[in-house]
Amino acid sequence: MLSAPFIRTQDYGTRSSIVLLIEYTGSVAFVERSFNPRDESQKEVRYECYIKP
Repeated sequence: MLSAPFIRTQDYGTRSSIVLLIEYTGSVAFVERSFNPRDESQKEVRYECYIKP
């Protein structure tokens, strides 16, 4: 039950998903996607930056 992409139980459920992308070139992106109770994408926030090698 807890390994599904969306967890939905009486007391617990998936509220957001996060991905951190780091490229060899130093480009970094952090993306968070929030979901409503019906597992529909509600909001997406994206932060990007560059890290010097």
